[in-house]
Amino acid sequence: MVVLARYMQIVSPAFIEAVHANVINIHHSFLPAFAGGQPTTPANARGVKVIGATSHYVTADSTRDRSSPRTWSP
Repeated sequence: MVVLARYMQIVSPAFIEAVHANVINIHHSFLPAFAGGQPTTPANARGVKVIGATSHYVTADSTRDRSSPRTWSP
């Protein structure tokens, strides 16, 4: 298993094939509302007070949603 932390780029199909293992990415939950390299700036401007994290399996098809179960804790 490979775990990526805050990797905010699309992974190439060649990488996924070369790894021969599950790949999981963990990152902030600003997406898709606040995309880009500095999502905290527009989120702060919009008054966002709570920011979470998300984890998902990385696939060659970045539009495929295979997110892990989501929970919320204060």
